[in-house]
Amino acid sequence: MKTNRTFAWIVATVLLIGTVGATDGLGQKASKNPSGTRVWLIAMDTDHDGTVSKEEFSAYMEAQFDKADADHDETVDKNEMEQLRRILGITNASSQETSTRGSSGPKLSMTALDKDNDGTVSKQEFIAYMQVQFDKADGDHDGTLDRNELEQLRKNLGIAAK
Repeated sequence: MKTNRTFAWIVATVLLIGTVGATDGLGQKASKNPSGTRVWLIAMDTDHDGTVSKEEFSAYMEAQFDKADADHDETVDKNEMEQLRRILGITNASSQETSTRGSSGPKLSMTALDKDNDGTVSKQEFIAYMQVQFDKADGDHDGTLDRNELEQLRKNLGIAAK
């Protein structure tokens, strides 16, 4: 009987320490529902330095573009753009087309991205646009985005904070 209680106490202690000590890799307590910015930072920060370089950002955005490009033709049409918005967490997509600028800044829309006006957005157009947005969010001009700058980027793109 005493052995069972000791074992239960040890298991409970280990679980408690694991729960209390759990972090998101950035030295911050992990939560069951992390913010969108934290999710982006964790997903993009492949070298785990706590910031996102333009190369890490571009690679992540290319992967998201590829997920939305259902026919794998290196372009997204209007329907695939809706999917890309959903993947990136952009809400209220119908108003995105009518207004590429609003109180929160530029939006991810066909109008904003389709520079050659061919009715589709190429991967090159998408990445070029996203790199401009990266540069706008890089407030200290160090070539990386920290968590606050990444949050600004999300706001600029019209991505609601979770």
